Amino acid sequence: MVGVVKDDAPGGGQVTEGSHAGSVYAQLVASGLRDVTSDQMVRYPEEDRKSLARFDDIRVDGGDGVQRPITELADVSVSRGYSEINRIDQKRSITVSSDISEKEGNAKEIVADLQAGFMPELLKKYPALRVRWEGQQEQDSESVRSLGIGLAIALLAMYVLLTMEFTSYGQPMVVMAIIPFGIVGAVIGHWVMGLPLTLFSTLGLVALTGIVVNDSIVLVDFINSAVRGGMPLQQAVLEAGARRFRPVMLTSLTTIAGLAPILTETSFQAQLVIPMAASLCFGLMTSTVLVLVLVPTFYLLYARMFGVTVDSVTAAEAAVVAKPELLAQQTSV
Repeated sequence: MVGVVKDDAPGGGQVTEGSHAGSVYAQLVASGLRDVTSDQMVRYPEEDRKSLARFDDIRVDGGDGVQRPITELADVSVSRGYSEINRIDQKRSITVSSDISEKEGNAKEIVADLQAGFMPELLKKYPALRVRWEGQQEQDSESVRSLGIGLAIALLAMYVLLTMEFTSYGQPMVVMAIIPFGIVGAVIGHWVMGLPLTLFSTLGLVALTGIVVNDSIVLVDFINSAVRGGMPLQQAVLEAGARRFRPVMLTSLTTIAGLAPILTETSFQAQLVIPMAASLCFGLMTSTVLVLVLVPTFYLLYARMFGVTVDSVTAAEAAVVAKPELLAQQTSV
């Protein structure tokens, strides 16, 4: 049985009657509680701690019973401290950010100016400083990289499909050769309208690569059909632009007419997609004018470089047609 300890006596704990061996342990616990020290915080009342202006009125007891102002005992200086300390990869970091009005400035131009003019001087003054461009700059860089990969995959898929369609490795190159001229036209269109090249402009360029080849396909298919019909190769090349002028122009003009209202829109919500529409419209206008001349020219150069003649085109087409007939004969046998 454990006794009840009373710890109100000055000399220590007392054990009540009726206690036995367990009372010795209780007495030791009661004595140990008085030996435990605890941290104590002494401070002025809250109303005296609200203003930093009253800091000089703080009095400190030096142990001799005399309270002296803290300014007599210590040199006090007031400085600005950190409200918070952030770290990236276990290194102290600060974030500098801003919101830019697209009507007043361009984020890419501002970042390029900082990287060219301000950052070299800053890094020269503080060699241990490291700078990471994040936010919109980092997102744009990641988007452009992903678009570049997607564009490469799309061009490869286009080449494979055109190769299967024309049964030729060279004619798809003739069809896709118009793409760079469309991109040049899109860049010129941005310059004419005073628009910066943004991420949405890049999206428009990617979409443009799949649109400008439509007119090239029409012309190359006409040349192949004319050659298969017995027309000389050079005459077929010359006839392609004249015969396919109306389909090419109608296909492009309807697309441009559908995008024109976006270019003339003045609302704030449309400002993001105007660069993309400009890429499509001006790139398509440029490629439409050039495709009627360049694609027949490229086809003729391709034919002369690789020795393509009327007989070779006809033979390739005949081989494709003969395969189903040969398969039907084998099946009947």
